[in-house]
Parts: sequence; C-alpha cells; structure tokens
Amino acid sequence: MKRSLMGFSLALAMFACSLPSTADAASPEVEQQVMTLLRAPDTEATEADWKAIGPEVDDALRDIAMNKKVLAGHRGRALEALVYFKSAETRKVLETLAADGKQFWVIRGRAARTLALSYQKDALSHIAPLLDEDNKRVREAAIKAVGMVRAAESSALLKARLPKEKSKYLERLIDETLTRLAQSAKKEAK
Repeated sequence: MKRSLMGFSLALAMFACSLPSTADAASPEVEQQVMTLLRAPDTEATEADWKAIGPEVDDALRDIAMNKKVLAGHRGRALEALVYFKSAETRKVLETLAADGKQFWVIRGRAARTLALSYQKDALSHIAPLLDEDNKRVREAAIKAVGMVRAAESSALLKARLPKEKSKYLERLIDETLTRLAQSAKKEAK
C-alpha cells in the first residue's frame, strides 16, 4: 500500500512539474485589456493590437488559455493570439493543451492550429498523435493543422492516416489536403 501511495505521489508531483508555470502572471489591468479584445464579437485583433497592450500580454494570453473557468470561445481566441508570441513558455502551453485528452475538442484543435502556424515542421510531432484520437473533431482539427505545414512530413502523416480513417468526411478532407500540399510543393519547385 505504501509503495502504491508513494508511486502515486511521485507521479502527481511529476505531472504538476510538467504543467506550464503561472509564476509570471499578468497584472489585472493587462488581463482586463486582453479579455476586452477576446470578447469583441466581430473584430479580429491584429498583432499590433495585442502588442500595444504591453509586455505582459503573452502571460495573460497563456493564463487565459489554460484557465478552464474561462469560456472555451475566449480560450480559443487566446490560443489563436499566441501565434504572435513565440516562446518556450507559449510552446509548452500549446503542446500541453493539444495533448490533454480532458480538454474540450475546440481547445485542443486551436492549440494544434497555433502550434502548426507558429512552429511549422517542429510542431508535427506534437500534432501527429491527434490524428489517431477517438474524437472525430480533434482528428479534423489535426488534419487541418498538419495541412498548414508545407513539408514532406505533413504528406507522409496524412497518407499514413488515410487507410485508418473511418469517417468518409475526414477521408475527403485528407485527400483534399494532400492535393493542396502536392500543388504547393509543385509551385515551390518551379
């Protein structure tokens, strides 16, 4: 009994250490400005809009993205905005959220998309496992994210997934994405 309790305690401690730190929490004023932009219904904030808030904006966006008490729509928009703030901390948050099977599929999909846009080929190893998820929407988001990375590895991942895919819709999406990647490769070769 002691061993299993010790093992559980050790596993819990290791898991807690692997989570992104919130030690660099943004000030309440910055968080309020960030939430104002995230709540704007019909406007998409630009990189300049985000950076005008100040140097703590990326901390606030990461905190909001990780906070399960915040509406999924706002968390998703925070994840999309993180494309402008590449850092080790941001990457860790994106990788953590994409891999976390307990997160809402929208959050996992947005994290995968932002990983792909921000880190391109280097992100594929973190997006690839999502192609085999049980949740069809997570797989769809992963297919789209992989398709954003113009690399031979992207095509290889999608070709490997195609025979395993049970959804006709996702089979078509993979075919369309492979076609688009091939066309893009031809244009770059010219």
